[in-house]
Amino acid sequence: MIGSHGPRTLFEELRDLTLEAVPLMVIAGLVYWFVRRFIHKKRFGAEFKEIRRKARLNEIIRLLLVIWATLIVCNTLLPSFNELPHLSSFFRFIPNWKVIPEIFTRGIRGIDKTHSLLNILMFAPIGLALPFVLKQPKFGWTVLAGFCFTFAIEFLQGFSSQRDGNTDDVICNTLGVIAGYALYLLIKLLFPKFTAKCMIKAETASEN
Repeated sequence: MIGSHGPRTLFEELRDLTLEAVPLMVIAGLVYWFVRRFIHKKRFGAEFKEIRRKARLNEIIRLLLVIWATLIVCNTLLPSFNELPHLSSFFRFIPNWKVIPEIFTRGIRGIDKTHSLLNILMFAPIGLALPFVLKQPKFGWTVLAGFCFTFAIEFLQGFSSQRDGNTDDVICNTLGVIAGYALYLLIKLLFPKFTAKCMIKAETASEN
């Protein structure tokens, strides 16, 4: 569950969530970038620069995915593990299926109460980026990967004394992944050449 800080607009919520996580987002991005660069340099040797050039767009997408995933983790898990209460007290396994129609009937007006729209928006970039990263950029694999990520977060929140994990958030987050994948399909339709360039991975570029 994305943290709540009282009645605020959606823009203020997103802004504050991002600003609070900036230091760790920068650190995670830098660590990922240099570690992956080091691995590629060791693997590709003399062809390192040429391969990295071909896969530049894909590497940028991967970097942005790591940074955004760090933002989500920072605002869902890191401030939470002060105590270890019983999971059953904090994780609601039975979903409130009304959350889906609520997104459309009062999602914007009731954002400060349900945070449904925020949970969707936070995971849309995940659904957009995953097809460029996965070996098979199919709908099923993308949704499965996004679902596993959000379920792991919500499950771990069950051990938190400050947050609570529940399947309502898993539903909203997974809907966000689906929305992101729909955006990926739209970009692929409108900009096929650009999408193809973004799909070039370092591992496949070395084979050409």
